[in-house]
Amino acid sequence: MGFKGSVEAIATHNQAKQLLPGGGSEWLPVLIVFAAALLFASTKRCYYYLYDLSPNYVFAAFLLSALASLFFWRERYEGLSPAFNILLKGIALSVGFYALTASPSFDIDTHAEMSSTIIALEASRLLAIACAVLAIFRPSFTLVVCVYVLLSKDISKAVLDLPTLSRTDYMPVVELGIYLTLCVMIFEVLNRLQTKWQLSYWHAQPLEDRSARHRLSLVAFFVAVSVHFGNYFYSARAKYLLDGGPLDWVLENNTALLMLVTQETWALPIGHWPELSLRLYDSFSAVYVLSNLVILLAQTVCIVAIWRVGWAMWLTVFYDITHIVIFFVTGIFFWKWIFLNLFIVLAFRSIRSFVIPNWLKLLSSFFVVGGASVFFVAKLGWYDTNALANHYFLAETENGDRARVPSNYFLTGSVTAAQQRLGSLTSDQFPVETWATTRKSSVREKAERDCDFGPGHVEPRYKGDIDSLSEYVRKHHRYILTHLDDNGRIWYDAYPHHIFSNPLMSREFYALDKRKIEKYIYVVESVCLGSDRGRLMRDTRTRHEFEIRIVGQ
Repeated sequence: MGFKGSVEAIATHNQAKQLLPGGGSEWLPVLIVFAAALLFASTKRCYYYLYDLSPNYVFAAFLLSALASLFFWRERYEGLSPAFNILLKGIALSVGFYALTASPSFDIDTHAEMSSTIIALEASRLLAIACAVLAIFRPSFTLVVCVYVLLSKDISKAVLDLPTLSRTDYMPVVELGIYLTLCVMIFEVLNRLQTKWQLSYWHAQPLEDRSARHRLSLVAFFVAVSVHFGNYFYSARAKYLLDGGPLDWVLENNTALLMLVTQETWALPIGHWPELSLRLYDSFSAVYVLSNLVILLAQTVCIVAIWRVGWAMWLTVFYDITHIVIFFVTGIFFWKWIFLNLFIVLAFRSIRSFVIPNWLKLLSSFFVVGGASVFFVAKLGWYDTNALANHYFLAETENGDRARVPSNYFLTGSVTAAQQRLGSLTSDQFPVETWATTRKSSVREKAERDCDFGPGHVEPRYKGDIDSLSEYVRKHHRYILTHLDDNGRIWYDAYPHHIFSNPLMSREFYALDKRKIEKYIYVVESVCLGSDRGRLMRDTRTRHEFEIRIVGQ
């Protein structure tokens, strides 16, 4: 190593000792992050207990979060770890942007029976946007913004009476924001106890000393990143546990089939160039085993990658690259995760010379695996097939002209429409889930062979009924009519969708004067997809149409 290398190694080791406690004093930061996790779990349970009693009761939880933020408003970012500050501010900005741009697509005119709820929701939204700005200067206000996103999603589900609103895209982000804010509040409580009762900390080191706050927040930062890594770890676990065996997903699952599916569902961002998209499909199909292996390994190694700052940082960069690629080949836009990962990378850069002590390595790995017992964790593992149970709408004018409706048109409900969870209304369809996916290897094999599943199709997960669907569509249409421009158009693509339908594939519908729509046709198809010499092959096995009249209903 040489004299110079030895000196550098000693300096790095001393820096690590300054950043985190040594000897037998590790118990306090461990105790604090577990106390914050316990407080988070209790808060989360109370929130959903209130929601189960009545959706309107969650406004009480929102008000309590606002009061808690005001109580701790004096707490500043100074003295906290730069990594902690970067991550918490990044979450506040991302979630605040979402609150600003994702206004609920319903109002008093369409849901007069819930007018007080809608007014309270809009007031909460304005407060959350203001708190997102304040959170840049005071960490406690991040709590208000994050709780608002939970509130808006749950209230929207209740008002629109939708089967589900997917939580995967936003829940990991807002939960980390809540957790980190609770950690800040616990730091402040300890500060006040220290001042009042003259408590000692780390061999009589006062809590108001910045190095103590720095150490605590750095441990909390690693716990938060570890919990986020759990999304990838449990997604790998879900793939290992598919019924075909641990390596079946790698060896047999052609993930490129999603490109055919999203071409058909109009979600593929390059779908308006069908020749290009099908060439890319052929290219990905040729290397899917290798790409599957790389993805699965990258999702698995996060449990140990958290042991070194450099490993964790570059692995997070890889995760962001995969999310960007996923968007371009499927239209699924994890933009909240992309920004979260970006802020994690920037945070790691601020501590890139930090050597993680062994006890923090173990603590981090524990939260990668054990965080799922407290936090929402995505478990993304399934087989992709070419057997699509497709659900979409056609808009029909008074002249009998028809135009296909993109999922973006449904704004707050766009993710439910895109994931085809508005209801199948029939059992006469392929026995697959969203976008031709399945967790049964037997279904994947039959789809790959000839899409012949024989009799006895299973009941769809979201069967729905025509009356509920009709009510939702009519109310949404009335909302649209109040937000049109002079040409009868609305810019529904500006909403921050989780799954984007390709605007270039639905130009006909966008140009349509929505005031001329007389009825919607809900189409349920079973389509066996394939590719032949650069052309998308469609074999429609079943097709059902359900009419929803708007005019003269």
